Amino acid sequence: MKMILTSMIIAALTTAPLAQGFSECNLTQPRSHKCFGILGQSLIFYLPTSLNTKTRLEKNTDVILNLKNYSLLNINEEYKSRSTFFTNGTFMLSSATKNDSGEYKMEKHASNGVLLHKIIVELDILAPVSKPAISQTCLSPEQKTVSCFSEGDEVELTLSLHDNALIQTRPKKTDKHNVLNITISLHGQLMGNLTCIVQNNVSREQTVVRLRSCTDTISHLSVLNVVVVTSISILLLVLALLLGMKCFNKTTNRITVNEVDAEDDVVYSDVRVKQQTNKTTTTSHQNAK
Repeated sequence: MKMILTSMIIAALTTAPLAQGFSECNLTQPRSHKCFGILGQSLIFYLPTSLNTKTRLEKNTDVILNLKNYSLLNINEEYKSRSTFFTNGTFMLSSATKNDSGEYKMEKHASNGVLLHKIIVELDILAPVSKPAISQTCLSPEQKTVSCFSEGDEVELTLSLHDNALIQTRPKKTDKHNVLNITISLHGQLMGNLTCIVQNNVSREQTVVRLRSCTDTISHLSVLNVVVVTSISILLLVLALLLGMKCFNKTTNRITVNEVDAEDDVVYSDVRVKQQTNKTTTTSHQNAK
């Protein structure tokens, strides 16, 4: 019963990373191979363990750990704070970094020192791809441009229309985070489902959009422009009328208030106001006669 309970606890611990995502590298296989890890996620090494054996794991000639039977004898100080070892041979790093990339060697020896198993694996830690973003721009009824953007390491991008590939590309491997932005030119009347698929050895994402006709887009924009121009024209006309009425009321007020003082009208009123003042004065003389 105790052994069953222990096995259940170990199984629960080793499957815990599944909820957050993890990558693995199996060193119990007979042949050398390449492993891939996800940047920032858990990384699991499967090591061979058995009675009367010793196991050593190295990275670039630096010893990471030593095992005897099912127990951990010692571990490199650089890995202590971010690693966990289980008696079934599972060695887990809590968060993979770019520095974890490199060549790993595992050797298993019998208790008398005889080499039983040796394997070398190349580990590559990659940033997962981001969900691609697609944009389309109409240049004319006959021409449009389509772009697909994504981030990640060693991104492979495929752009297709109606499941027919338009372009496929992959950036070269670098030490820096890769950004891939592909733009192609298409006929403006092409329509249909445009699919952008991005992937690398640790992840895959895709986005599908409906490709529009540039004729419909430009016609719609033309109608919209006409509506906007018409609305602006009407607004300007209303503003002009309001401004004209305001100026008219202002002029009328000046004639009434400044009719007694002709000098003020010369300074603040236009010629018509001065003529109005003179006309008023002439009429007054005629009445006097």
